[in-house]
Amino acid sequence: MPDNSLPNKPTINFAISALQNGKAPLAIQLCDAILADNPTSPDAYHIKALASKLLGQLNQAEKCFYQSLHYQPNQPAVMSNLANLLINLEKFDQASELFERSILSDKTNMDAWLNWSIMLCKTKQFELAISKLNQALVINSKDHRLFNVLGNAHQQLENYADAIDAYNYALRLHPDDVQALHNKGITFRLMNNPQQAIECYQYIQKLNQKYPELYFNLGCAFYDLNNKALAQENLKLAISFKADYVEAHEALNKLHWEDGDKTSFLESYQLALTQMPKASHLLFSYAAMLIMSKQDTKAQSVLESSISEIGRHHAFLHALAVLKNKQSKTPEVLSLLLEALQQQPKNTKYLIDIANYYICNVDYKLAMQFVEKAEQEAPLNQEIQAYKGICWRLMQDPKEKWLNNYDTFIHAQLLDVPQGYRDLSHFMYELKIALLKKHGSEQQPLDQSVVGGTQTVGRLLAEPEQVIQDFKQVLEQRILRYLEQLPEDSNHPYLKRNTKHFKFSGSWSVCLKDGGFHANHVHPEGWLSCCTYVDLPDNIQPDDPLKSGWVKFGETALHLGEREAIGKQICPVSGLCVIFPSFFWHGTNAFTSESSRLTIPCDIMPL
Repeated sequence: MPDNSLPNKPTINFAISALQNGKAPLAIQLCDAILADNPTSPDAYHIKALASKLLGQLNQAEKCFYQSLHYQPNQPAVMSNLANLLINLEKFDQASELFERSILSDKTNMDAWLNWSIMLCKTKQFELAISKLNQALVINSKDHRLFNVLGNAHQQLENYADAIDAYNYALRLHPDDVQALHNKGITFRLMNNPQQAIECYQYIQKLNQKYPELYFNLGCAFYDLNNKALAQENLKLAISFKADYVEAHEALNKLHWEDGDKTSFLESYQLALTQMPKASHLLFSYAAMLIMSKQDTKAQSVLESSISEIGRHHAFLHALAVLKNKQSKTPEVLSLLLEALQQQPKNTKYLIDIANYYICNVDYKLAMQFVEKAEQEAPLNQEIQAYKGICWRLMQDPKEKWLNNYDTFIHAQLLDVPQGYRDLSHFMYELKIALLKKHGSEQQPLDQSVVGGTQTVGRLLAEPEQVIQDFKQVLEQRILRYLEQLPEDSNHPYLKRNTKHFKFSGSWSVCLKDGGFHANHVHPEGWLSCCTYVDLPDNIQPDDPLKSGWVKFGETALHLGEREAIGKQICPVSGLCVIFPSFFWHGTNAFTSESSRLTIPCDIMPL
């Protein structure tokens, strides 16, 4: 409704005042009145753009920003504000061009440097973000915000020492910078130094700051120290501040699961849902936890009632389809998946699961169509290559042998012995002692492929213990030799990413017990994977006709019966390191023994 109290002579100052007082509709009216008299006023278009953005009218805001620049091109602030809007619209290339133009016009515009760098981090261009931030810091080394983002970029590249240095610079400039303290704590935790992380979080508490993420990270750090009582206390505090804090619910209930606390398991969800009964993301997380803990009937009830009461949300439909697919491959499963996909046509997981349905129902060509659509959306997703391989094998397409070249791509060799150890047996014994101290849980992890065993948390190779760092050194040498001997093929989705430079993206230890095994799986976010065998039961032997405890490649998780095929199997021995592409289906055969099967798996990404 028009505001009849408009001043007789609207001015830009009136419009700015209205905007600053949160009266965006009035600001737009004032700007329109100014533009009626002066259609080429760049300031009026600028203020109207800002007011439109505030109201969520992003397309109108974009148009007004461009009109302002049309009538007066050299406006660094307008360029920077338009670039920020384009980030919201995911027009990242255009945003970069505008940030660059803004900075060329005014190199002292620190907001432009800052927001450009934040955008580069958001689009995972961390090296470029660091370059821009270093340029900005030459111009102004007193802006603590720049050091904070610099720390974040280094953290993502796992340059943890550089990240800590950047946060310390920010804190020298602004000692009470809560964001720098918080991110510094996260970095210490990534460095497997939870005690120093806790000190950062406790300093934030001394500043009388209370927010859910603070208690969540405190809880996680106490968990790292195996102080489960304080871990639970802080995770519960995080939920008390934010009842629908999904990550805190998941962490708390995984902790209950590991402790075998059936009474408390999922209790936090039930309590939170009494406060927020229609919180869709909370309901979905609750259903997912029920599925992971094999409570399928209850999960189905939660999903069906959510669909009935909240609506046919794609996440509920997809989860219900996955549950029903376990029971039988009925047409209802496909209709649920297609309905979910209609809401989210670029969702890679939905596309893959529809392909999965068609594979199980022997329609390989149609399955391949959905696999190819998924590849268009996420070309680096390794699960897509795994499904492509299944389709090609079942269609007897020779490209399957080219893709899944087990003999060339799977290498199994003993590790070298670092200095300070008598032989490989001595090295593996010392490594075993260090690893067993880290297997504190008695329960198998809730959300991993491990069945009948335990898995460590955090980044194992970041542990400072000498034997683990010695292992990392010889493992790096082993991987480098593997990468250097790989053939070249610019068309192969695996080989074309080999730069012969790499980083570890994940590392952990698994201890399988009597009857334990790894369910068949792939690593969707990986590129290269490896597993080192540290300690093994005596009855895992190369002459075993049952191949108990062996690692196998090629057999899927789709339960295809006679259509399954194992491409390669390897008998592990202590000190053996097996390297393979992350998209290869792999799992292990169960074994029977009073002794454990102790391994160190890792994921590796190319640089």
